[in-house]
Amino acid sequence: MHDRRKPVIETTPRYEDSGIFKTQLVQLTVELVPLFAQNKRGDVLIKGFVDVDGAIDVVFAGRRKSQVKPLTARLQTLLNRTRAAGGTGGGGLDIDRIRHPVRIEGAWRPRFSCDDQGWQTREHQLYAARWLVMDRDGQAVEFGEPPIR
Repeated sequence: MHDRRKPVIETTPRYEDSGIFKTQLVQLTVELVPLFAQNKRGDVLIKGFVDVDGAIDVVFAGRRKSQVKPLTARLQTLLNRTRAAGGTGGGGLDIDRIRHPVRIEGAWRPRFSCDDQGWQTREHQLYAARWLVMDRDGQAVEFGEPPIR
């Protein structure tokens, strides 16, 4: 398949944001868990929950992915502390129970994939523009930037 993306040197913030944030922005609290991945573009994906069982992927894409390092470090610290405290409860460690609430402003985007029987399924990913976390002193710290429209 032909790669239609512009070279990085030609990509402006406005062009980047027009490709990422195609729908209306929403603000919601997502409980992130220390489960990270990267897609083929190098964007950072973190698993999160919007309600008790509503698992989603939160995507930190483009120029914002460099700003997500403090958040991934915080989540990794939570995971390490849970492991050190013996938080396995006799069974395996359930990473989905290690949650860190983050206020996120972003846009929903569909993602299509095939299930085990070959049926196409539609999931939604939240692409983060800005996110707000609490530091150790309880002060709100904002990362990211509003999309350029």
